[in-house]
Amino acid sequence: MKFVLLLLLGVMFTYACTPAPKVVHQNDEEPEWIENPYKLFPKSMYLVGVGSGDTREAAENNAYGSIAKVFRSKIRVRQSVYEQFLETEKDFSSSSQLKRRTTVGADEELKNIRTERTHFSSKDGLYYALAVLDRAETEAIYEEELQDNDQRIAEYFARYKKSQDKIHQYANLAKALALDEKNKAIEEKLAIIAVHKFEREPAVSSETLHSEMQNLLDRISVQITSQDNAPPEIGDYLREMVGMLGFKVVTGQADFIFTYSLTMNPANLQRDDVQGFNWKLTVGIRDNLKGNTLNTFNVEKRTLGISEEQARAKVMRAIRKECTENLYRQFVEYLTST
Repeated sequence: MKFVLLLLLGVMFTYACTPAPKVVHQNDEEPEWIENPYKLFPKSMYLVGVGSGDTREAAENNAYGSIAKVFRSKIRVRQSVYEQFLETEKDFSSSSQLKRRTTVGADEELKNIRTERTHFSSKDGLYYALAVLDRAETEAIYEEELQDNDQRIAEYFARYKKSQDKIHQYANLAKALALDEKNKAIEEKLAIIAVHKFEREPAVSSETLHSEMQNLLDRISVQITSQDNAPPEIGDYLREMVGMLGFKVVTGQADFIFTYSLTMNPANLQRDDVQGFNWKLTVGIRDNLKGNTLNTFNVEKRTLGISEEQARAKVMRAIRKECTENLYRQFVEYLTST
């Protein structure tokens, strides 16, 4: 008898601890929340979105998108040139439990959105979903993220102040500025989400970070030179890449020397309707501050076009992309590793 009682209690405990599965309600009567979601979830406490679709997943995605629309017109899309410096480190995330992330714009996400209701209408053959963002709960998540970012900004700024190496200084300031941009985006979200007006005192002000960076950039220089009569456009692409970092391009003595060359030969395609080139871009970088020569940046490809002129133009577009994306990324990795 005692064994049976214990077994019964165990089954009851297991059942009580098992989360209830999501249920899609199916009937011909349309739930009131489809037209009036805030009756279930008051606007003062929640942001809600209703979506429909051919599948439950589509309906949920549209419901999340409905909430995201509230933010799209009010959040400025930020593309920080310094964000790459954070990506060289191990990913950092808040210790809070994040139930849902939904894209608002380029690289902007909302957190803590969840599905609260679903319904299938046999009348129109569509699924409906009700998505909810709890204002107070989400506000606490973002506030914790702000605090974590502020702590990291203070640490990077302290390292910047302590270092005598201007590249170390630059890397730490860049990371601090990237986090500062993230904080501005979070504050814009909080202005919409927060139940009460949100105010904070940053660890280091944006004005201080930008002022220190500008003073530092005046002391970092780059020289760009060509070899073997390489097209001058490549020099322009390298200046664009260097400009993304904010470094000055000079003609005399410099902290870094970029030397580029290009070999480009007609591809032997044996076809009249296609022209092309086999080409190789080489960029060497000399770090005069450390006395280092970086690994040579090499790109070797074949590019085709319907005419020689088009193929040549495509080659130059490909080279520009290589310089402003892949070479930029490789150089940033070097700057953060020295």
